[in-house]
Amino acid sequence: HQEELDPVSFVWSHETIAGLRAVKLAGNWTSRRVEVGGPFWCYFVADEARGRIFCLDLLVYAPNKEKMDFFRRLRALLETFSLTAPGT
Repeated sequence: HQEELDPVSFVWSHETIAGLRAVKLAGNWTSRRVEVGGPFWCYFVADEARGRIFCLDLLVYAPNKEKMDFFRRLRALLETFSLTAPGT
């Protein structure tokens, strides 16, 4: 494991994903192996009925590029998350 998180950069917040309550952790990561790093977003969603917690990680690897457009697309994908299987 060559990646490290920067705890000083952590920002916790409450959000809603696909109608579900979520806790968001935003921060920065770096690599010890090569000179790369950048922002990440993690969303934690509780499935209390089944005693599970989902961690939905959003991470973009795009050296020297603006990452916000990628994060907007990934955030849109999060809106498809569901605690139930399709068709149930």
